[in-house]
Amino acid sequence: MEVAGRVRVPEPDNLSSLKRLIIERTEGNPFFMEETVQVLLDEGALVRDGTVKLTKPLGELKIPPTVQAILASRIDRLPPDEKDLLQTLAVIGKEFPLSLVRAVVGTSTDELGRMLDALQLAEFIYEQPAVGDIEYTFKHALTQEVAYNSVLVERRKQSHERIGDAIESLFASAIEDHLGELARHYSRSANAPKAVEYLRLAGRQAHQRFAHTEAIGHLTAALQLLESLPDNEERMRQEVSLQLTFFEAVTAASSPGDDKVGAALTRARELCTRLGDTRRLFSVLVGLSLFYIFKTQWQNGLDTSKQLVEVAERDPNPHRLLWAHTILGQSLLFHGQLADALAHLEKAGALIPAIAEHTSFRVDDPRTQSLYMLGLVLLHLGFPDQALAQSQQAVALARKLGRPYPLGFAYVGACVVRAYRGDVTAAEETANALITLAAERGLALSAAQAMYLRGWCLVQKGMVEEAISELQRARAAASAIGSVTFGGFLASTVGEAYSEAYSRLGRFDEALAALERAESAASPLVASELRRTRGRLLLEAGRCSTHEAEEHFREAIEIARSQNAKSYELRATTNLARLLAKQGKRDEARTMLAEIYGWFTEGFDTADLKNAKALLSELSA
Repeated sequence: MEVAGRVRVPEPDNLSSLKRLIIERTEGNPFFMEETVQVLLDEGALVRDGTVKLTKPLGELKIPPTVQAILASRIDRLPPDEKDLLQTLAVIGKEFPLSLVRAVVGTSTDELGRMLDALQLAEFIYEQPAVGDIEYTFKHALTQEVAYNSVLVERRKQSHERIGDAIESLFASAIEDHLGELARHYSRSANAPKAVEYLRLAGRQAHQRFAHTEAIGHLTAALQLLESLPDNEERMRQEVSLQLTFFEAVTAASSPGDDKVGAALTRARELCTRLGDTRRLFSVLVGLSLFYIFKTQWQNGLDTSKQLVEVAERDPNPHRLLWAHTILGQSLLFHGQLADALAHLEKAGALIPAIAEHTSFRVDDPRTQSLYMLGLVLLHLGFPDQALAQSQQAVALARKLGRPYPLGFAYVGACVVRAYRGDVTAAEETANALITLAAERGLALSAAQAMYLRGWCLVQKGMVEEAISELQRARAAASAIGSVTFGGFLASTVGEAYSEAYSRLGRFDEALAALERAESAASPLVASELRRTRGRLLLEAGRCSTHEAEEHFREAIEIARSQNAKSYELRATTNLARLLAKQGKRDEARTMLAEIYGWFTEGFDTADLKNAKALLSELSA
């Protein structure tokens, strides 16, 4: 009989029966079989003397029913000093360097070497190749687990703290390489303050390495453990730091609109207020402003953005002012207050040269954000060429900074600009670049946004069935991270893509349902565009009269004019002019279309202006 390539046994009847018994008890699991043979050897039921012999009748053999029980039995039969060492090694972890073992155990080199050799001979551990220090590993993770669980809880806590202290001493010059280990050991010790600190540091490090799920785990554990510390000012300061890092990690893993983000930032704001900590209150308000936008709480977002500017102006510096004007400009954009948004975003842009290139901001970067938001403002104001230039500048800067989250948002802004310009090829290329970035960096929000934008591109290319499939995938991905609306950021684009795709297939009920979803989530900014789309869709479906469609188009024009949104005014006027022409009102149609078309000074290669020009030529014929 041969078990896991280790023991070759002749096949007399009693050993054949033993073989069948072991296979039956272990269900053929190689590791279980190997440990079963080993426990029989340890207790003398099997002996090796040139050949392997069974010394007891099968009926007297006591084979533990599980591999865990076998391992526990083998560990219990070890000499006390070897058992103690094995348990200490199990507390250290699955793998452990000899230098750390020496520092923790505190026995002589010769004695430690003897015990390690014995544990290797018993095949609990083995030495593995390593550069420099000798390293060992448990033969199987289950062996380490059983040995660990055999340690009394109080002793286990003491061992974890002793190991943490040893790691701090041994690796003081490279402590950053051991934060995860230190977090694990101290969090299992009785030293709560050190556990909180190392969990925070390990969480921050994991977040910076884009291991966001790991970061969230460390930070959640730190916040739970923090509750055991005295409720004083120091604890409040620690919690603010933890909540801010937690907000960053959750934002990167899902979206700024995640409910956990809102809870973390609300708690952090409360603590900052109690502490009078205006420096970190500013960071909290930045996060809350983005949270409210993604939750479509427009007024809360605007109020918080205005508070942000007030806080920044009390203690002005370029970093704070850049963030404050960027966030307020964004909020004003979504409210459709384009002139005010432009003023704040231009102020933000003027501050960019004062920020050192190596400066790192939390989550997003206000330099790139101010540029692509300025691009969106210019697009709506009717300057599509300037909008394109700003969006390209935002992408270039984000690439130069080398941070994925700002680059993801810059790609979204650039894709939206290209989509509104009617440049399907460039928009699709940008959406694909965003998908690649999201996959490489684990950006769930960017992945969902990219799928929506690519779906719009597929609609424009006439690939309607593929477009619907892509849009549905995008909706599922967004729903999984609690960000179906994207804060209204893409509401009109998504609504337009869905409604046009379904209407091309004659599925008008689904087209209208998609439009209603967009309307329920949209910001005031896109009210004109959604009103225009509703009029066009109802007219195409034969579900409204020409008079009712005309009212929709005129309302869209009025909304656009109240916002000074010339791009939306052009679209709505083009639709209305085409409808009036069909009613024989060609002069009225030509006059109103010529007026808005004549306002534009750039962007004559965009789809909207080319369509308006073609209609003007037709009306003038």
